[in-house]
Formats: sequence, structure tokens, C-alpha cells
Amino acid sequence: MAEFQISNCGRWASFGKLLTDEERMRSPGTFGQTEEINYYAVQHYSDERKFIGQWPEDNRINLPANLRDKIKSLVITRFSALKENVLIETRDNLIRPIRIASDDSGNVYMADYAGNKVISFDPTGNVLSAWRLKQYDGYSLDFDTLSRHRGLAISNNKVYLVFEESIDSGPRITEYTLDGTQTRSMSAHSPKVASRLPKVGTKIPLLKEDGYVSDVAVDRDGNLYLFSDDAPSIIKLDKQWQVIKQFNTTLKEGFVKPKPVYDPEQKREIDYTEVIFRAAGGGSFFNFSSDKLSRIGNGPGLYHADKIKFSPNEELYVSFIGNKPFGVIDAMIFDKTGKMLGYWKNDKKSYADWFDKLSDLQRLETIDTGMEIAFQGNRILIGRTLQEGTIGRKYHAVIQEYVREGK
Repeated sequence: MAEFQISNCGRWASFGKLLTDEERMRSPGTFGQTEEINYYAVQHYSDERKFIGQWPEDNRINLPANLRDKIKSLVITRFSALKENVLIETRDNLIRPIRIASDDSGNVYMADYAGNKVISFDPTGNVLSAWRLKQYDGYSLDFDTLSRHRGLAISNNKVYLVFEESIDSGPRITEYTLDGTQTRSMSAHSPKVASRLPKVGTKIPLLKEDGYVSDVAVDRDGNLYLFSDDAPSIIKLDKQWQVIKQFNTTLKEGFVKPKPVYDPEQKREIDYTEVIFRAAGGGSFFNFSSDKLSRIGNGPGLYHADKIKFSPNEELYVSFIGNKPFGVIDAMIFDKTGKMLGYWKNDKKSYADWFDKLSDLQRLETIDTGMEIAFQGNRILIGRTLQEGTIGRKYHAVIQEYVREGK
């Protein structure tokens, strides 16, 4: 296993660009008050973990004229760091690309839902193709809603996207060629999920509401898998996009109660499990499962199922984000029928020096705010964005590399 740090400006998250310590020192007292500028980039590393390059710079896409005409003009309003409205031409900028995937040639595809477009780049950062997600007539605030139903997958030289067409509409599944030519599209029903209490995210099983599709995966046979992190569950569709089955993705095993840790504020050892459930309004570690406290307010909570991804052996990984206090369980693993094969558990959240220097309490309260899993032969790569515990907002972006033995 190996781990290496990546620079903050290349991390994937909706927070935008993180200011460096030097930038904060130049503007003392502004952290927490100044909105940090949205900044997105792809970082390219060699197999030897050496940094090759980063693109695009300053969110600027530099579309060729023929691709600009294909997308057509769209101007939206955003807040600047000075809290002033600014107009942004979405053809020239990345707005909030929250999904990324690559094809067999190493080309990178970014789904910029809030910017109503998909952009693909070659491995050196040159734009290959671009297309819009939905038709657009006049000015509207509907584009932020595009990110509620989402998903991007590539299989058999086809690009599969999930998005919604308007406010309160259900998910739309669309298939494209690699250059953005639409080959088919279908409106799907929103998954029905249990309602949750506003702050602690506790389920109300008898009260159902429309959930969101939060990711999509495709197997080599062309079957689609729609993931809902609200449920959490996966809906499997056949090649004709007819529903075959739906299976639950709640983990009910593998959790270990942490040992008491020293709290410097109280100057004594505390039972961290009791602290969690007391702050959440009650509960117990007994019969704990991943859907309990999977959300706390707007945060990912303890274990929040986030994305799905197929391995080369077509095992379906359902990844977790959250602060994972009962063991660093990063994913559940299923076969294509929905049978759970196991779960992936690691020794700790990071193997870097900064993490080892934290106290036991700080390690428990360090949160996986974002995580991506990628496969390359017998290697598995995890890209993590970690928020350092306990009350700080210092972020670390790391890539962890694992080797699958006997595969």
C-alpha cells in the first residue's frame, strides 16, 4: 500500500478552491467570512506517482469555435468572493463538475451539471468534445437542480448520464457516443425512499418520498445500475432499460466500538460512542448499520453510501464517506445479481504523517468528505478528501494505492 499527497487546488469537492495558509495570512480574519473561489482541475500523475500536469487553468475551457456553437450560449449568475453577483458564460468556464470518468484511451469526461454541459479532454488537457445536457430557452435558475439527479459512467464506448430536465422532474437516462451524439434517452421514475428527520437524518420508514439517483454504473453486458443514496439501494435495468430488480445496500456488519479516548477539553477519557448518539438525540451501538446516522444535517454523517463503481472483475463497489468511527469501512462489494460479497475495511483513514500526529479523538473525528475509487489492472486507487478533526476546517487530499493479490 502506498499513499501520496496531492495539492489542494486539484481536489474534487463543492467547496471550491481552498485558500493556502499563505493566502490566509495575507488576509487575516477573513477565513470563514470570505467565500473561497470555485476552482476545479484534473491532476495527472504517472504510474510512479510523479506529478505530470494539471488542467484546465483557472476554470477556463477554451472551447474550439465548432464546439462553442454546439453548446450555445448560456450565462448564469454566481456570487464572487466579494459577495457580488457576477455573470459567467458557461461555455468558457467549469461551473461545478461533480462527476468525472475516463474511457479506455485515457480520455477524461467531466459532467458539469450546473453548467449544463459535458466536456471531454485528452490526457494532455486538450478539449476533444463538448455537448449540453438539456435544451434551454431563456434565463432560468433551473440549472442548479441538474445536480440533484446525477451520474456518469462509460462502458463499451458509450457515455451514460443521469440528470433531470426541470425542477421536480424525475431522472433522465441518456446514452451518447464518445463524441456526444445522443443515441437514446428515457425518463425514469424517481426511487421511493423513507423520509428522514431534518438534522440527524433518522429514517421515518412509513413515510415515503421521492428520492434522487446519485450515481450510475454499467456492466459489460449493457445493464444499468441506478444508485440512490437516499434509500440506499440500487435499481438494476436490463439493456432495454427495463427494471429487473432493486436491492438494498445497507451494511449491517463489520463495525467495531472504539476504545475510550482522551478529551483535552474535559480533561478525561470519554466513551466516543456515547457522545455520538447523545448528540444525535439517542440511539445505540447495538445492531448498528450503515444507514443509521448516515446524514447529520447537511454532512455525510457516520457512514454515508456515496457512489458506485465496477471493478475489472465486475464487482460492484458502493463507497462510503463520513467520519467512520466504528472502523474505516470504505466500500461494500456486490455481484451483478445484488448479492453482497463483502466489505472493504482499512486500518486507518490516512497513512500520512499529518494523520499520525493527530490525537486519538482527532483521528476519530476526521471526516472523509469526498472519495473516488479507480481500478487499473490489479491496482485499486482511492482518492480521498479528508477534513481534519476535531473542530478545524483543514483539508487534506490524498491518493491511496492498493494491490489486489491473486487477481
